Amino acid sequence: MIFSVAPLFCVTAATPRQTIGFDGVAPVQVGMTLDQAKRVLHGKFSIQLPEDDPNGCGFLSIKGPFGPVSYMFDRGRIRRADIDIFDPGGRKSAVKTAAGIGLGSSIADVRRAYGKRARFYPNAYDAPEPDAEIKSADGKSAIIFETSSGRVSYIRAGRLPWAEYIEGCS
Repeated sequence: MIFSVAPLFCVTAATPRQTIGFDGVAPVQVGMTLDQAKRVLHGKFSIQLPEDDPNGCGFLSIKGPFGPVSYMFDRGRIRRADIDIFDPGGRKSAVKTAAGIGLGSSIADVRRAYGKRARFYPNAYDAPEPDAEIKSADGKSAIIFETSSGRVSYIRAGRLPWAEYIEGCS
């Protein structure tokens, strides 16, 4: 007797990826309370609390399978997500936007992906380098791409004005 077996699933070249968008990086979403974020992370995070005000602005950080992600919180709520090329462990984050822009993407990639939605302006520390901001349709959130040497080196995404802060909580 000969049996024919059909595959139950098909493996493709595409690999799953984590995305960053106006609402943050799952499982933590912009707008969650700090306690909700801690619960969905199951205790696998580090937290930097403001010294003078426990209800003030700080960062919650995780090291997940797609690389490190930090979440800014202020007044007890998650306000934005950050993806930074300067991971202390030397690992580059694989988190990208839905349009495929991530750390290491070129300025031309950002222009192609977002077209006229992207507003370019000089980098605060390296004026010849352009940074880009893409605002949500309602204008209440943004994705910011900082660049260095013509490549995306930092991504911030979330509610305004927090997404625009370049010095942490200010």
